[in-house]
Amino acid sequence: MRMIELNILAIIGGLEEGPEGREENACDNSRGDFSEVTEDCTVITGVIVIKNTSDTTPTYEEITKMLGNVEEIPCLVIVATNYKDLAFLSKVTKINCEKDYFDMGVAGIVIQNENLERIGMSNIKEIVFNEKEGVTDGIFEAFNPKLCYDMSEIIYLSKTRWWYASTGLRLCDQKGDACYNDETGVWTDKDLPDNCEVVAGGIMLDETSENIGDEFKAKLETIRLLYGVLYVQGAGIEELVFPNLEVFIGFAFFQLGFAIIECPNLSKISFPKISVIYDTYIDNVSFLVLNNKKLSVSEAACNRWTSVGAVIQVEENAADCEGESDAQYSDVTQIEGGQTGSSSSFNSGSGSGSEDGGDANKIKKLYSDKFHFE
Repeated sequence: MRMIELNILAIIGGLEEGPEGREENACDNSRGDFSEVTEDCTVITGVIVIKNTSDTTPTYEEITKMLGNVEEIPCLVIVATNYKDLAFLSKVTKINCEKDYFDMGVAGIVIQNENLERIGMSNIKEIVFNEKEGVTDGIFEAFNPKLCYDMSEIIYLSKTRWWYASTGLRLCDQKGDACYNDETGVWTDKDLPDNCEVVAGGIMLDETSENIGDEFKAKLETIRLLYGVLYVQGAGIEELVFPNLEVFIGFAFFQLGFAIIECPNLSKISFPKISVIYDTYIDNVSFLVLNNKKLSVSEAACNRWTSVGAVIQVEENAADCEGESDAQYSDVTQIEGGQTGSSSSFNSGSGSGSEDGGDANKIKKLYSDKFHFE
C-alpha cells in the first residue's frame, strides 16, 4: 500500500505539467487547474485533480460553486483534502476517462482524505474507461479513515461497478470492528480478529487449516458484511457457519469471489441471514461449491443463494441442490440494489446442468494451481 501511495504522489506531480495535445473547449481541464472551468459547465474533459498541497486548493464552497452543475466528469483524483463529502459532484451521472492517467488501471483515485465521511455521489449511471486492461472501470478509494457507507450504498456501488473500497471499508451503523489485513489482504483461521462486523479483503482457509475449533467459529458470528473473497480449499473444517452475514460482495480481480472446494470433512455451510450475494467482476459462475464429499447442499440452500443474487455452480458434493435443509433461513431483508442470480451447475431447468463438467474442472484446476499460500 505504501508503494501505491508513492506512485500516486508521483503521478499527481506529472499531471500538473499537463498532457500534450490539449483539446480546447469551454470546459476543458486538461491542465487540471480549473482555469477554463466556469460555473455553467455541465461537461468537463481532461482530468480533475483536487489535492490539499497548496494555498490554491479550492474550499468546499468554492468547489461546489464551480462543479455544482456538472453532469459528466473525466478521470478524477482527490487526495488529502479536508472535504467531508463529495456532494459537489452530486449531479454527475457519467465518468468518461479517456486514458489511464494514473497508470493503475483505474478511472480515478480518492485517497488520504482525513475528514471525508460520506461520498455523496448517488447519481452515477455510466462509466467509460478506455483502457481495456484496467483493474476496474471506476474509482479506487483507500486510506480515508472517517469514510463510512450504508449497506444499501455498498450494494449500489458494487452493482454499478464504479466505486471500489477494498481496504478500509466501514459501515456507518456498525457497532463492531472493520477488519482488513494490511499485510496479506486476507484473513485466515490463524489471524482473524475478534469482533469483526465488516471483513474487507476476505477469508482464506487451505489444507493447513486442520484443527479449526470453537474460537474461530465464534469469530464468524459477528460478521455482517464480507467484501472480498471467501476461499476454502482442502481445509479440515467440519462446519462453515456465518449466522449474521447479510451481504457478500465478491471482489477478486477477474476471478470468482466465493469457492469451497475439496474439503474432506465439511458437512455444513450456512448463511441464514444472507440477503445479497454479488460479484463485482464475474457475471457467470461466481459462487462455487465443488467436490466436498460429506457436504449435502439442499435445494433450499441453492434457491436462497440464487434468490439473493448468486450465480452458483454446485457439483460433486454428497448432494447437489437436492433434499431438505436443516438450516432455518431468515426472511430476506430487502436491501436496495439486490438482484436475483442463477445456477449454471445443477439441473434445475436453468443453466447448463451437470452433464458437462468441463467448466467445473477448469475452475478446480485454476484453484488447485493458484489457491495456496506461499
